[in-house]
Amino acid sequence: MNSKISSSRQTTLCQFLDTSELQMLAYELYELRVRIEMATRPILGFVRGLYLSARLIYALRDRLSQYSLEVDWGHLLDADKNYISRECDIIIHKAGPTTKWNGKTNSVMNFKFIRSEDAVAVISCKSLMNSIRSRDILYCSDLKPVVNNVLLFAECCRPNSVASLKRKARDAGYAGFWHLYSYCKETSLMEIVPEDWNEFIVTLEGICEKGSRT
Repeated sequence: MNSKISSSRQTTLCQFLDTSELQMLAYELYELRVRIEMATRPILGFVRGLYLSARLIYALRDRLSQYSLEVDWGHLLDADKNYISRECDIIIHKAGPTTKWNGKTNSVMNFKFIRSEDAVAVISCKSLMNSIRSRDILYCSDLKPVVNNVLLFAECCRPNSVASLKRKARDAGYAGFWHLYSYCKETSLMEIVPEDWNEFIVTLEGICEKGSRT
């Protein structure tokens, strides 16, 4: 495969070590995206988004372990154990009582029901994102009454849409928008900005540090 990869800025050693998991994931998903676009029958965007969120969960579990917080996929519950949220791709939460949908052996998923009072942040994950749609605005407005921090994270977006996505995500109430890489389908050019990954980690660690103390 003849892929085209560029970096808009030189990555320092410190930044690479700090974001190496995201760097590997960006390259992996980019190569998968190019292969899928060449295939006759592509993989559904939902499945690719689920893969992205699962990989982020694994990475964040290691990254945020210092805050004694847990990272899962699921719904938020109120005090009466009624589910009060839409499906949350990633929930960062304090340790506490949870229930889950899961098989007893050889389980294929680990979908948890978590008390909203234990939730520190929710991350909504997208496979490809080039605009903030009404459903994205509604998603954030539905969650903000029960969790203070809602973040938006995409696998990729077009290079010329990044600034607009960041601005509109903030306007919609998100704590921010981040992406693994920008991608132009016409040229197959991938662009990474390690500083964006670092900003994501710094923002998330600030949220988690505050959340673990309350």
